[in-house]
Amino acid sequence: MLKLKKKGVFNVGELQAYAVAYGKPLGKKDYFTLIISPAFFLSLFSFLLVYYWWVSLIIFIVGLFYGLRMILPKTVKRNYEIRALQERNKFINNMTQILTDEEKTLVKALSQAKSRCAGELKNDLNVLEATLLSSDMDSVKEAFTELNTKYKEDIVFSQYAEQLETAVVEGKTNIDTFKDIKTYHNDLVRKTKEFHEIKNGHKKDMTQMLIIIVLFILAITFSFSFTTFFEAFARGITGWITSLLFFSMISLFLHKFVKLYFDDSIMEVSK
Repeated sequence: MLKLKKKGVFNVGELQAYAVAYGKPLGKKDYFTLIISPAFFLSLFSFLLVYYWWVSLIIFIVGLFYGLRMILPKTVKRNYEIRALQERNKFINNMTQILTDEEKTLVKALSQAKSRCAGELKNDLNVLEATLLSSDMDSVKEAFTELNTKYKEDIVFSQYAEQLETAVVEGKTNIDTFKDIKTYHNDLVRKTKEFHEIKNGHKKDMTQMLIIIVLFILAITFSFSFTTFFEAFARGITGWITSLLFFSMISLFLHKFVKLYFDDSIMEVSK
């Protein structure tokens, strides 16, 4: 798989490479949703507290940087990993189904299953197929080693690749083993999907909470009349301190949520 940085800033070229590995290039909609929208919300939120345009402008710029530095790369990484997992699962299911036909050789089965794949995995399978056709056993073993190394984070897929190598070396296929591994990988995909659905549910709850907070601020603003709020709170030292503390608390809370939302370490499996 493509090596995704855990820390550091991604440039546009790197992000595009991850985006197109199993999908489409990043477009204007992606930049707007993942960078501009969060920055606009934070700037609007700050403006409703102090009504200083220059403060909102500074917050907007900081929000743009945060979206570019945190939200966009983590979203690209999440989408890449989900699509890559789905392609590997599709390959395992197709390959296993084809191998149930005893008349199909492993190379023919690989060629047929590969044709139903897409993206980065299909390119890797093309290389593997070409190596298998070379009839050089040392090269074949090396090709499987490279494949296992590249996808070592997907333990179940790695086991499937090891079984394919065993079948090539020994010249016989244990279809029951392939079926068992297929079942394990299907379970992995299902649990991953359920895990992300739970997180997306929390994301919707967070969005609703932020909307309620904005409405609450507006309600307070106009319950005392805008003029009273503006002069007594937005332009007073007490209001500045309160707004700073409140905005800092919300910002830290959102940052913590972003980190937890994109933290998928609980789904990692180790040998």
